[in-house]
Amino acid sequence: MSRLDVLSPRKGKNDKTYWLKVGAAFPRDAGGYSLTLDALPLPDAEGQVRLLLAEPRQDGAQGASGAPGAQAPAGGSVTAFPGARRASGGTRGAPLDDDIPFAPEVR
Repeated sequence: MSRLDVLSPRKGKNDKTYWLKVGAAFPRDAGGYSLTLDALPLPDAEGQVRLLLAEPRQDGAQGASGAPGAQAPAGGSVTAFPGARRASGGTRGAPLDDDIPFAPEVR
């Protein structure tokens, strides 16, 4: 095993759980894992942060389930919630393509 995906659960519509890839875990020679997070997961309503280490998926299907093990596709960006979109290609660092207006704050 060369790496695992680090997934964080998010509640979506109809109480489905969407697993958002937030990083990767690499096994260490001395035991345990070294985590690299691309995003900081948010705590749930109880103030706890939950993470799941899972094998990367190869089929590209997005999982949405309340059961552990449902996960998002490996590599690249993930559409975590219905209606969320990423610019074409879905590569890391690509600008978001959404309907949220942005205006820099002037002080």
